[in-house]
Amino acid sequence: MDPIVLIKQIVNGLIWLFVIAIIARAILSFVPLVMRPPYPFFLEAIIRVVVQITEPVMAPVRRMLPSLGGLDLSPMVVIIVLIVVQRYINTL
Repeated sequence: MDPIVLIKQIVNGLIWLFVIAIIARAILSFVPLVMRPPYPFFLEAIIRVVVQITEPVMAPVRRMLPSLGGLDLSPMVVIIVLIVVQRYINTL
């Protein structure tokens, strides 16, 4: 297998894992609306890991976007940028 193809596949896989983590974070943000604390340990652990993975990318984007009340558009912006990057990598 060509090393360039292997690198593209690895990068594509990592991008999709990150997109899944962002989607999971968006879904998990509704947990406080559905459940009351204390949350089960496994749920707290999942939330903590997902936030630690996604926050380094989401925070700068969130600071650049205008405030829309309680609406956070940073997940959508980051996902769109990741898809554009992925398509660019695939055309190389």
